[in-house]
Amino acid sequence: MAEDNQKSGVPLAGSAAREGEPDASALLRLILEELPAAVWTTDEALRLTFRAGRDAAALGLGTTDPTHPAIVAQRRALEGATSTFEMESHGRRFRARVAPRVGPQGAVVGCIGLAVDVTEQHEAARAAGESDARLRRLLESNVIGITRWDDKGRIWGANDAFLQLAGYTREDLRSGALSWRTMTAPEHRERGERALADVRATGAAAPFELEGIAKDGSRLPVLVGLVSSDRLSDGTLNGVAFVLDLREQVRLRKLRDQLLLEEQKARIEAEIANGRLLVLVEGSKRLSRAMTLTDTLETLADVVVPGLADWSYVIHRGWDGGPSTVAFAHGDPQKRELLRRLESCTPEPDAPDGAPRVFRTGEIALYEDITMEQLTPTPPAWAPVGTRDPEHLHVLRSVGMRSMLCVPIPGRMGVDAVLMLVSASTPRRYAPDDIVLARDLAQRAATSLENGRLLAEALESVRARDDFLAVAAHELRTPLTSLLLQIQLLARTLDGDREKSRRGLETAERHAKRLAVLVDRLLDVSRLATNRLSLRDEDVDVVEMVQQLVAALAPDLQRAGCTIQLVAPAHVVGRWDRVRVEQVLTNLLGNAIKFGAGRPIEVTIEATPARARIRVCDHGIGISTEDQSRIFGRFERAVSSRHFGGLGLGLYICAQIVRAHQGSLHVESEPGKGACFTVELPRQPANAQAEDAVLASSHGA
Repeated sequence: MAEDNQKSGVPLAGSAAREGEPDASALLRLILEELPAAVWTTDEALRLTFRAGRDAAALGLGTTDPTHPAIVAQRRALEGATSTFEMESHGRRFRARVAPRVGPQGAVVGCIGLAVDVTEQHEAARAAGESDARLRRLLESNVIGITRWDDKGRIWGANDAFLQLAGYTREDLRSGALSWRTMTAPEHRERGERALADVRATGAAAPFELEGIAKDGSRLPVLVGLVSSDRLSDGTLNGVAFVLDLREQVRLRKLRDQLLLEEQKARIEAEIANGRLLVLVEGSKRLSRAMTLTDTLETLADVVVPGLADWSYVIHRGWDGGPSTVAFAHGDPQKRELLRRLESCTPEPDAPDGAPRVFRTGEIALYEDITMEQLTPTPPAWAPVGTRDPEHLHVLRSVGMRSMLCVPIPGRMGVDAVLMLVSASTPRRYAPDDIVLARDLAQRAATSLENGRLLAEALESVRARDDFLAVAAHELRTPLTSLLLQIQLLARTLDGDREKSRRGLETAERHAKRLAVLVDRLLDVSRLATNRLSLRDEDVDVVEMVQQLVAALAPDLQRAGCTIQLVAPAHVVGRWDRVRVEQVLTNLLGNAIKFGAGRPIEVTIEATPARARIRVCDHGIGISTEDQSRIFGRFERAVSSRHFGGLGLGLYICAQIVRAHQGSLHVESEPGKGACFTVELPRQPANAQAEDAVLASSHGA
């Protein structure tokens, strides 16, 4: 026994170990710890006396749960039975065997167990079972045709799905009447032989389409997949074929192809319709921006090329007996220069065709096939364009004219203009939609022409009104100046005991000054309308200006029962037009007094190195939100003139003066809570700020 132990090279417990070799029990434990399993022993009380192996910790052997599989098997082992079981723990699956451990006296003194991780084997077996089940369900479901064949051409096995697809019976199959070669359409047999060669070489063939022949001779479009199964001793190759019926797919393909053709046709029609729509949208957009007769005609001529015509020509009879106006467009710049020679072309009113006919009748005229002979008429014949001028006809022949559509452009008293759409190379068959589009564009052009005419009349009226205001303001200013001088002279000559007369004169002077302010505002409106409002910048201390204005307005403040509280630094100086800034502040303070309802008025002046801000706040009637957006307009008011008077020009002039200083004026208000007007002005003009920045950068350099 000792010799055996030595030959094995593994010392047993109780034997003498060679010098330098590890203890046998330690070596055994080391080996057990490295096992890809778990080994353990227990005593009679099922207490663990030994545990080893890499998977020992995963088994949960220390548990006292009586239902644990290991505890159940160990109890049976104490009764002398050996148990084998499987269990899952920590996401792994183990197969274990527990046996009784017998002592020297032959009695059971505990148990010994061995557990091996079989997770991978279990998963593989489960996957194989699922695969087999799927294959079995596929064969039994008859969803797809399946045949068993050999390379001799015989079909010796098939499921019901294949037999029903091909129209054969089980008797036909058993009789050997089925051959995949004869069941393949002649033109597809070569493809079948290539697939068979692939199976011989690789064991499978990629799925391919072919046409089979059913028992009744009808064609069957199918998708076929081939795999080999086994080879007989005589060399015959057996295989399995999966056959999918494609009749519905083929029908759907034909339907798809038909739908594609219809879709392509519809897309072409849609593109044509979209092209028409784009012409209409672009034309409408551009015509809405055209404000003059020439702009409108040129825009109309341009938008229809090339969508509706190779070139176009528009002629307008002229406003109120004035000269006619023409416009034209061509996609070719060289031809466009030729068309300029038609600017003096005026169709003869008595011509039977072309623009003259449309001017007379107001109806569309269509000429679908114009020949060169028609453009070279011999009197008394007429060309379709309504002129017999040789030079003009030569131009038309040079630019090309094969078909023409003449569309009327209506006006107040009939047809104001005619749009001519011309196809230069080949006759164009204008569809009804093209005619509708051309008519629609002509109608929009008519609207644009009328709007331009109304705008011109309105601008002329505005200019006439502004001229009147300027003349009226100057005419009124002269006698008012004389009246003021006379009243001031008379007031200085009165004796002190004639107080009543003095008060009357003061009242007259105040009203005269108010009339002068109104006249000045009218004059300012005229200047603003003609951009003649000029500024004379100088150094102005706005704090000092407000203090002077408050003193000058003391009588008005007293009559209104208001007081003014000024919060400002000692000085705020900027480069402004003194008279205009004083005009703005006077207006804002006057409004605060007028609408302040006898309550205190706060004036706050703040300044930064770049800007000055003046706020005038009252606690009066306030301004509604909807009125705040319009009170800075000309002749706009937020209150009734019956109760508060005024022309509605003050805030408009203030806003224009502030804007001329590159500043801003805005209001914050709520009805019944008063209003705060804020004026922000740059302390230096924009050009001066730029010069200062250049100087500062040069000094820094």
